[in-house]
Amino acid sequence: MKTVPLLLAGVALAAGCATDADCWGNGLCVSNACKCDAGWIGLNCTRLDLRPAPVISAYGMKPNISSWGGLPTKVDGKWHLHVAEMVNGCGLSSWGSNSRIVHAVSDNLTEPFVFNDVSLGPWAHNPQLAVDKSGEKPKYLLFHIGEGRQEKTLKKCGTDTPEPPIPSKSSPVLHTSDSPYGPWEPNTELPGVNNPSPFIFPNGTIILTGTDWKIFRADSWQGPWTSQQIIWSGNGGNGTWEDPYLWYDPVRKVYKLLCHVWPSYAPDEPACNHNYSLREAGYAFSYDGIHFTKYVGNPFDNKVTHVDGSVSYLSTRERPKLVFADDGYTPIALANGVSSNPEPWGCKDKPGVDWTNTLVQPIGDHQ
Repeated sequence: MKTVPLLLAGVALAAGCATDADCWGNGLCVSNACKCDAGWIGLNCTRLDLRPAPVISAYGMKPNISSWGGLPTKVDGKWHLHVAEMVNGCGLSSWGSNSRIVHAVSDNLTEPFVFNDVSLGPWAHNPQLAVDKSGEKPKYLLFHIGEGRQEKTLKKCGTDTPEPPIPSKSSPVLHTSDSPYGPWEPNTELPGVNNPSPFIFPNGTIILTGTDWKIFRADSWQGPWTSQQIIWSGNGGNGTWEDPYLWYDPVRKVYKLLCHVWPSYAPDEPACNHNYSLREAGYAFSYDGIHFTKYVGNPFDNKVTHVDGSVSYLSTRERPKLVFADDGYTPIALANGVSSNPEPWGCKDKPGVDWTNTLVQPIGDHQ
């Protein structure tokens, strides 16, 4: 029978662990101390081993185009980033109308990505690319929210000439292609999921979750789908969990979730007056993919040390996604949508301070 971390039962572990469960799916308990897997650090292996980040973010800092997260994927020696970008010179406050999904490329994971093409026009947001390698050739699955067709009037925020809408076919949350360059075809067999996060097993079986906290399963991305509500345990700390990123670790045989966590604050205090968030992220793991145990602490926070020695304190760090090594389970980078404005997190979508970008920060010694 699988055990839960003893810390949940109020047991103090001076030496760190009693069983492997006390290492939270990211290491082994050896002589009452957690031996963490590559990419994880800390007494109980619950902290990502983040290394100095580039000074210039992956996308949206230079040139200054407000973007809000995506997942870099390596294909044929190049890195591909399908990322949410706001059109017409607008910031994040326009995301509900002006967000589109663009495709950018880079030769190096830690260097800025360069715009290549538009994958889906407004309105489309929060992309995550997954690759099904179970067939004769890879199938590229672009999960997102929005239907990729303009149904709202686009805002004009800058001095540039407003861009015309990009025609594209409608889909609730999924478009597919035989190439990361597209073209992208809609798939209508997927159940409605807010902020979908997929994981595809080597045999093509797929699991999917979103902010409704259900686990969807299918033998292939074409369905049919079943669903079951996640059952939570553990003290996840203060704040509201959202933006799930789901994956399976075949070595530890556990399912894992990385999330953004909204910080808690007094209801009568304006959010825009807050100091920097002390809570940015949440982590949980599960042995069966349904019963998830939440960890109380931060797997990462808003402090970013850069390669030149400078330090940034992000006002918010959301949309977490992990880039894995070729083995498929060792994390080598963390991708986020971030706001580097000095204003507190509650101001991230306030016009004038709503310029955001997409950060990719290395993890561990892998590059």
